[in-house]
Amino acid sequence: MDTLLEKVKANLILMHSADDALLKSYITAAVSYAESYQHIPEGFYKENPMPPTTEQAIIMERVVERIDALIPAQPKALRVCAYARVSTGKDAMLHSLSAQVSYYAIGT
Repeated sequence: MDTLLEKVKANLILMHSADDALLKSYITAAVSYAESYQHIPEGFYKENPMPPTTEQAIIMERVVERIDALIPAQPKALRVCAYARVSTGKDAMLHSLSAQVSYYAIGT
């Protein structure tokens, strides 16, 4: 019981002993519940070692696990080139050049 009390106090960051009686009653209740939940006789853990998982549940020990964020890869920028050609100086051809330049300029 005393080792559990010390672990609970360390987990709660308690340096004083003013609440030891209260904490012991909580620990006793938690151990009793664990024994009942595990379908083992009451008082079993007074004479037998407690599994680490049960002890962790009674202490309510905080477990911090770092989870690194998955940063999606940025799509690689494509380097492209456009070729526009006008073969004559007519107004229709100049409009064609203007349309081609506008089409490719939108994507930049």
